[in-house]
Amino acid sequence: DQPRSRGLGDVYKRQAEEDAEMHTSSMQAVGLRLPWLFTNLVGSLVSGLILWWFRFTIQEVVAIVAFLPVIAAMGGNLGLQSSTLIIRGLATGRVELSDIWKVVFREMRIGLTLGLICGTLLLVAGWVWQGNGSLGFVVGSALLITFLISSSMATVTPLMLKKFKIDPAVAAGPFITTAMDITGVTIYLGLATMMLEYLR
Repeated sequence: DQPRSRGLGDVYKRQAEEDAEMHTSSMQAVGLRLPWLFTNLVGSLVSGLILWWFRFTIQEVVAIVAFLPVIAAMGGNLGLQSSTLIIRGLATGRVELSDIWKVVFREMRIGLTLGLICGTLLLVAGWVWQGNGSLGFVVGSALLITFLISSSMATVTPLMLKKFKIDPAVAAGPFITTAMDITGVTIYLGLATMMLEYLR
């Protein structure tokens, strides 16, 4: 009964914290959220800088641009799915900080499976849409790698935030979205640059 009581205690504690947050003033809420939205703002600027860095690759094969939103959005969405499940598990007591590696490897397996499925579909879409098998390979591979990184990062981040007494419900979403935008774009354009001679 002791573990169950401790789990219920964690749930009640979390509910009390959420009630307290809902009754804070508007300015206090702004103070809690602004640093993480600022992180997102800076990350978006970094993503723009990466696009500028790879501008010559984009100029060589303009078709690359068509898949940029797909890579960024899919990686971010998978990350948000994983982090939401972890945050819910932390709130209900189903996920403990001691479970970190077990949870990480589970999410990585899920990310690998989803990456293989979605990456294959994107490979075919790139091939059929642009008539370029190499472009399809680059897009599909980039999505697979992005999914693997996204699933692991989105699992570790809420657990680390919780360990350092930072509310993952507020901080995890903007951080993961920003990180995956930067990571996905970098992986995709990096692979495209490496295979540029096959994409022309």
